[in-house]
Amino acid sequence: MRTKNVVAVLLGMFLLPVAVVQAEGPQPGQPGYVDPQQQQYQQQQQPMGDPNAQYQQQQQGPVVEEQSSNQQAEEGRGVEYGGYLTVPIFLGSNADGIGAGIGFLGRIGWEFGSGFAAELNIGVQYNPFDVTIASGGITNAWGGAGLRYSFLNASALVPFVGAGLQLNFWGADLSGSGSTTNDSMALGFNAMAGIAYEISADLALEGGLRWDLSAKGSNDIPNKAQSYLSPFVGATLYY
Repeated sequence: MRTKNVVAVLLGMFLLPVAVVQAEGPQPGQPGYVDPQQQQYQQQQQPMGDPNAQYQQQQQGPVVEEQSSNQQAEEGRGVEYGGYLTVPIFLGSNADGIGAGIGFLGRIGWEFGSGFAAELNIGVQYNPFDVTIASGGITNAWGGAGLRYSFLNASALVPFVGAGLQLNFWGADLSGSGSTTNDSMALGFNAMAGIAYEISADLALEGGLRWDLSAKGSNDIPNKAQSYLSPFVGATLYY
């Protein structure tokens, strides 16, 4: 029995350290050994994800690109309102004694898209005159309709042309009395060319030149067909 006990003790003393080493893993100097302090340092150096990144991404939502003025004009912006100051200047031999005047033109239209717009317009103007037999001023109140075409492009500067018909109501203010009756009717035609500066999709500043041709008035005001040029400057609002 003693011999067996001695053998068991010797085997236990030999096998126990081997089992402990295998349970603990590779020891320093052995293949596969990892220093615990170095492993902890590497874990600390790993970048941590931003816990708010996913929340911020969810809050941003889809990005909507804003259309430019010309892109909206291509599709048509609908109703447009315009107002202009004009300087009517009569032309030809029938303009003798008639000086440069001042006027106002207002319009309301609809932009269909692709550069086309239809409009209704009204206007008033006053030109002083001084001839041998009389002096005073010539007045005109009128209303009409027309079409406009804009040459849309990638820049904010947009050239345009237009034309229309109108009904003029002429009158005369003799000797500057301030009394006039605009009951001399005459059919008229107009054409214009200008350029618009698109400040935004809702507002454009405009300037250009308009040409008007009026037939003889029903009460001889004017007593002959008249034509005049009107430089203009103003703005258009789009809705």
